Amino acid sequence: MRRSLKYGLYGAALAGVVAGTAAFATAASATPVTLRVDGQDKKINTSASDVTGALKGAGYTLSSHDIVAPGAQSKIHAHETIVYNRGRLLHLDVDGKNVVVWTTAPTVADALAQLGYPTSDFVSVSRSTRLPIGEISLSLRSPKKVTVVDHGKPHAVTTTAAPVRQLLTALKVKLAK
Repeated sequence: MRRSLKYGLYGAALAGVVAGTAAFATAASATPVTLRVDGQDKKINTSASDVTGALKGAGYTLSSHDIVAPGAQSKIHAHETIVYNRGRLLHLDVDGKNVVVWTTAPTVADALAQLGYPTSDFVSVSRSTRLPIGEISLSLRSPKKVTVVDHGKPHAVTTTAAPVRQLLTALKVKLAK
């Protein structure tokens, strides 16, 4: 009985040494990199050999609408930064016309600037709103120059009001029956 106890203790000690050595070797072979996901930095250690593997190991899956730099198949180098911007689907109603586009911009303002819409356009949500991963619907109205004739007097105005009633309310014009 004493001999089996002695061998059991030797076995447990040996298993601990082997496990500790394996853990140390694995940690030592991991490559430290920085992931910049949608503008947010996260430091990770990866044993992946390429960018796709590092992203997958961190819980991200590349789609055809995402942007990654260096390229997805690029080899990983210690202390490099991997930039990963995820795609977002925008459903836009631009002055009554439906437009569907993909963007990797993190905010409404960034997306509209990338798409070439001026800051003078009315947007249905705050421009500082962060775009969700997935889909979002937005309405845009560009400024229009109109002339309102009130009691025979023309008034030239620029407006982003959609219905005429909204414009007249903003101008404090009251309609008779």
